[in-house]
Amino acid sequence: MRIAGGKHAIASVVLCVGLATFFMLEWSNSARATQVLAADLALHFVCSHTVRSDVEAKTELFLRGNSFRVLNLAEIQRRHNFYFFETQMEGMRHGQATIRLSSVLGAHSRYAFALYSRPPTSRLSDLEDAVLRFISSDLGCQTRQIQRGANGKERQRYFDADLKRIENLFEQADQINAERRI
Repeated sequence: MRIAGGKHAIASVVLCVGLATFFMLEWSNSARATQVLAADLALHFVCSHTVRSDVEAKTELFLRGNSFRVLNLAEIQRRHNFYFFETQMEGMRHGQATIRLSSVLGAHSRYAFALYSRPPTSRLSDLEDAVLRFISSDLGCQTRQIQRGANGKERQRYFDADLKRIENLFEQADQINAERRI
């Protein structure tokens, strides 16, 4: 039993170190603007009347309904008593698009959402519109600071690196969940 508990702790630490590395890389990349991806759609939204658990559950259903594989990292962290973010979700769709949803600890009703498509950017207009409708109608939240970006073909390697990062997070989560069933 102690060994299984040790495996959970190690797996949790690996996931946390991975997240810390990600944020260090994100910070490093933001310092070199020539090496980052622009989100096809980036926005902030405020959910004054919708609790976090509903935002996460409804968002996960919405994304799965739009063919995304979704990983709720904050839920995994909560199970292991780590609290980096109240909400942190990553998703990918057939290696062609990724999403990121997060909130900062303590900012109970504020969220950031980003959608990226494989460069060169080919607008996923139907999905972008569906995201905006979902946030305002289904979640009952207010959108703020909507921004649309584009990436040329030269940014493809950055998309591929981010896609690989997300795939690695799914693998780590699968390992944690497998160990938890033992």
